[in-house]
Amino acid sequence: MKNKHDVLIQKWMEQRPEYDVKGEFCWDGPSDWKRWCNQLPRILFLVKEPHGGYHPCEPIKSISGPFQLNIARWKYIIRDLYEHPDQCPKELDESDIKDKSQNNNDDIAIVEVKKKNEEWKRSDMKDILGYANRDQDLLREQIDLIDPHIVLCAFTIDAYGDYIYGNDDWQLLHSITEPKKARCFKHMNRLVIDYYHVSNPSGVKLLFDALCKLIMEGKVFSNFHWMKKIC
Repeated sequence: MKNKHDVLIQKWMEQRPEYDVKGEFCWDGPSDWKRWCNQLPRILFLVKEPHGGYHPCEPIKSISGPFQLNIARWKYIIRDLYEHPDQCPKELDESDIKDKSQNNNDDIAIVEVKKKNEEWKRSDMKDILGYANRDQDLLREQIDLIDPHIVLCAFTIDAYGDYIYGNDDWQLLHSITEPKKARCFKHMNRLVIDYYHVSNPSGVKLLFDALCKLIMEGKVFSNFHWMKKIC
């Protein structure tokens, strides 16, 4: 699977040479394919665009900053509730996160909707959806190759649902409005979570509580029966 993914990304870069003009093509996906394939459930974060020279396919040395810390918190919530669906996870401080994540996030996958890194710290959604439209077939092929059980759409649900998988059937499983708006869908035996951007400044506890409430209140994992498989 990794070899096929590498071929796809190389083809993508060759088809979009303009992404390396006034920018840089972003290489993304799992940073550790062996560890990724051994996860249950496998969690993919669909985010908007990279900056800071970040290539998600490259392992990071340690977790730091809101983006990586929230990824670690949210994957922990999801996996803990998958194992213990009726027990609310305890909140994690930064030292807990680094201990549980073994100092990195290489057990998840990150896919950028916009593969062109223009070093924009704030994204224009019209721009992001333009890339989702232009690259929808490539994005779909990439996500299908990575084969996640769960896709957390970090303020990218429109890109996923309207462009990448716009013609597919969906099932709304649960939605909440408090303490934050969020939704869960079933799509292709995937749990798709419509959630906030990973660097959202709304408050760590608020976003932690909202994700717990969405999954627990909706009993969303009862709709899925995943198994590990060699990939």
